[in-house]
Amino acid sequence: MEIGELTERAETTARAVRRYVARGLLPAPRAGYGYEHLVRLVAIRALRAERLGLAEIRRRLAAMSLEEIEARLVSPDDPGASPGR
Repeated sequence: MEIGELTERAETTARAVRRYVARGLLPAPRAGYGYEHLVRLVAIRALRAERLGLAEIRRRLAAMSLEEIEARLVSPDDPGASPGR
């Protein structure tokens, strides 16, 4: 997907995406952005809401698989939730 679609779905800005790629929170896009970028952006937003700094967020995300990140995003109260909602 293009950066515009990614930012719309993740409710963020292109500037933030580029900053997160530069700081190692998101992998660099290959032929565009994909599902993993979206999941990670939603996780970053959730962790920023907990007032964590980017270095701590990078450390936490680096220690988690995509499946673990997804599981963290789904609330026990809303098992049907998906990233970007």
